[in-house]
Amino acid sequence: MSRTKNAARRGRGGTSNGKRKRDDADETSSNPNKKVATADEVATREEVTVRAEQTTCDEEIATATPEDLATRFTAAIKKCKGDLSTIELEDQSIPAKAFRNTTDFGETRLVKNITQFLEKHVEGEAEELQTCTNVASPHTLVVSSSAIRTQDVLREIRKYGSEENKVAKLFAKHMKLKAMIKYVGKTKFGIGGGTPSRMKDLIENDALKLDDLKRIVIDASYVDDKQRTIFSDHDVFPQLLSLLNLESIKLRLVAGKTEILVF
Repeated sequence: MSRTKNAARRGRGGTSNGKRKRDDADETSSNPNKKVATADEVATREEVTVRAEQTTCDEEIATATPEDLATRFTAAIKKCKGDLSTIELEDQSIPAKAFRNTTDFGETRLVKNITQFLEKHVEGEAEELQTCTNVASPHTLVVSSSAIRTQDVLREIRKYGSEENKVAKLFAKHMKLKAMIKYVGKTKFGIGGGTPSRMKDLIENDALKLDDLKRIVIDASYVDDKQRTIFSDHDVFPQLLSLLNLESIKLRLVAGKTEILVF
């Protein structure tokens, strides 16, 4: 193909392989008549990503008591943060009393069993998981290490959602922050699943309310293709640490208003 033809193709917005990347802003400016999906439309789309069924996990999580989990969390802080003073380490650590004892769950902690896990450790079981009282005020947050993993988890727990009570997707690849703040601010959802960084952003922007938050479920038994868990991933663990150490969350953990379940 001649240079003239290539240039003409580029002038029409094409590339040699027919693919072009652009964000929402670029797309709108290049074609002002193009309809941009609303936050509600984006929120109701189904992801079509299909992954192989999970068959392995960190089985030590199943036998970890609250004391063990607090110790593991502190060890992860030391490994991630390096040298900290005793006071700094204590300030960032999570007390054992904040962790619920889930050692009585007999099934393997694979994603296909997460609904059984939740129903066993929620007093109202499925009925409570299907409820929601206030807009932007979930009773349960499920924290995973990535957007892809979150989608795997949400496929299992979406049965608790309805038109009046959504199961919300709280991760960056699903929706831009501004759009998500708007969506969360007008939506009732009892359960939100996502990544720690996006949840932290929503809380700090006063979009995600914590008044009804009873539990934070950490998806910690999942091992990714690099053999990392959320505790050993040096990119994600600091984000989890920042989330749990937000003053609004830490006070609830210490006061016993919110508990941590490690799946």
